[in-house]
Amino acid sequence: MQANGTVARACSLYSRGAATLGCGAVLLVFMSRHDIVVIGASAGGPQALTELLGRLPANLPAAVFVVVHGAPQLMDLFSRQGRLSVCYPRDHEEIRHGMIYLPPVDHHLLLKGERVRVTRGPRENAWRPSINVLFRSAAVAGGSRVIGIVLSGSLDDGALGLAGIRRCGGITIIQDPAEATVPDMPQAAAAVTEIDHTLTVARIAELLPDLTRSPAPASPPAPLELVVESRVAEGTSDLEQDTSRLGELSGLICPECSGPLWDMRAEKGAYRCQVGHAYSLQSLVNNSDVQLEQTLWAAIRMFEQRAMLTRQMIRGPTGNKTYLAKHFEGRAHEADTHARTLRNLVFAGAVAREPDLKES
Repeated sequence: MQANGTVARACSLYSRGAATLGCGAVLLVFMSRHDIVVIGASAGGPQALTELLGRLPANLPAAVFVVVHGAPQLMDLFSRQGRLSVCYPRDHEEIRHGMIYLPPVDHHLLLKGERVRVTRGPRENAWRPSINVLFRSAAVAGGSRVIGIVLSGSLDDGALGLAGIRRCGGITIIQDPAEATVPDMPQAAAAVTEIDHTLTVARIAELLPDLTRSPAPASPPAPLELVVESRVAEGTSDLEQDTSRLGELSGLICPECSGPLWDMRAEKGAYRCQVGHAYSLQSLVNNSDVQLEQTLWAAIRMFEQRAMLTRQMIRGPTGNKTYLAKHFEGRAHEADTHARTLRNLVFAGAVAREPDLKES
């Protein structure tokens, strides 16, 4: 990973330590630091990120990777507010300190060794880019060098990824749910892994420069399932072999492709299909609710269309006979009743209701 400029690189080498040997030789003793920062956010996240990135110093000795759901036009905003350079990286671009990396629209952002990967791998929790995908790949690539941060957002993308960072020796941070505009994502992360720091955005900004300059301990080996999950998003996995090796058939269906879902045993409440689409349990429930509502609207449309066509038959030549008219009107009334019942279900909020994390 490169720092910006020759002087910065020299200072970086010096700060990591050097021992002078005989004959003037110099042995550089490298000490890893927390120089990879990954941040995920969703609803309410752009405001928090603008404050956080705007407070970071221009000489931050780390690379920052950001995924925000549903907010594609962030480069101009962050460039105006902050002191760090912002870019959409090219695939396989070398990682540099002092940079903020954003994913191009409809692409995952990953780390692979000391380079950035930009891919169109399978969606996770119906998102591309996905926070979990970024976090897991950073955990595998950087181990204990990684600082993972989850800010304001709905549902739970990033929770399992932050747990992966923790398992690989990295530092875990969440925005204080009391401050977050939408606290679901920080709360979901705290529910599945140990959090090192729960802070306001202002305090995170104060802490980050110190953390990035502090030594990182030796990294434990990356768990096999994290390596496999990263390969899936990168497009280098044998999905049929990997899903069967790491999970078991759940009997559930993928909301996106209707293929069978595998219950990934190592990540509690995580599911993946053989195509590669992945869901947490909460996102699976949410997407199933959306699909159910879509199905109900389709059924309402069919019942209403049936009632309309049946009444047209009454007005046609065959409907003039009294006994046929009564039969057709009965069928039309039955279709109206079914459509009204289903419509009342939808409007009453019986489906597509997001779970409330605060009640769990």
